[in-house]
Amino acid sequence: MKQLSRVVLTVAMAMAGFGVSAWAQKTGEVTKPQINVRGQPTISSEVVGSLKKGDAVTILDSIKHTKVKADDSTNWFKIAMPANIRVWLNGMFLNTNDSTVLPPRLNLRSGPGENFSVVGRLAKGDTVKVLREKGEWRQIEAPATAYAFVAAELVEVKEAPVAPPTPVIPVITETNMVAAPVVETPAAPVTPVVPATPTTNETRMVVDLEQHLHTNTNGPMVTRQIIEVLPPARRVVAREGIVKPTYNIQAPSGFVLEEPETEQVINYLHTTDTNVVLRGFRFKRVFVTGEESIERRWPNTPLLHIETILEAPTNATPAEPSK
Repeated sequence: MKQLSRVVLTVAMAMAGFGVSAWAQKTGEVTKPQINVRGQPTISSEVVGSLKKGDAVTILDSIKHTKVKADDSTNWFKIAMPANIRVWLNGMFLNTNDSTVLPPRLNLRSGPGENFSVVGRLAKGDTVKVLREKGEWRQIEAPATAYAFVAAELVEVKEAPVAPPTPVIPVITETNMVAAPVVETPAAPVTPVVPATPTTNETRMVVDLEQHLHTNTNGPMVTRQIIEVLPPARRVVAREGIVKPTYNIQAPSGFVLEEPETEQVINYLHTTDTNVVLRGFRFKRVFVTGEESIERRWPNTPLLHIETILEAPTNATPAEPSK
């Protein structure tokens, strides 16, 4: 019955003149003192939050209505859910142990009930951070996939700056070199180029540049350039700490390693080895070794790719924190 209702709603929206235009993701800025953020692109939809003048929004899509009521807006923007707005889901579909999603797909709604608008979806295994409970419904932080709607006339679109083109440096190889005429006068001495010492922990380029200069002004300068790209050095470390879960669904891993005394996060923990079950080490003190790397979105917390992990010998295991 619910599936039939969705089909009827989709057809009704199409007949009512809802149109979605092709749109590349852009940014915008609120131009009015205060505007409403809604669960659907119409002023009859519920208000899920508000924005003030100068607030930045991420525009995901542009929606144009061909038939609207007299007091409604014709153009709407679908935006990424602002950080100050929370969303709801049915708690019956969450694992009570680690707050992970159980079904293949789980709807996010603007309020605690099925009568509220769908504002996104989660997939099986996604982890959420529960903020409030209301009956069987749970309020959580909005994930990156959540969305809402604002009237387009209240937002000014900001065009992204165009990056300058990357200059193309031609490389003259031995196959396309042109030999200069041989002259009897002695050639000028050539000073060899000493390559700089390669730096560590990053991709290094060693350039051996040999130049043949000729005194004949009519002949070209012939250049041979050899480029060697070396792989980055591996950083293998050993760490000791307490394994704890993280409830941020945008984190690069579902578990972190914390310093036992200060409870500061040392690393995100990651493994592709099916024999290593991190859930079995939750809230335990461990010794772990592996390769440490930096994720571009998380520059302050390195990601540790586990090679070995052992429970540390201790007489007491830290208690699981209260939720």
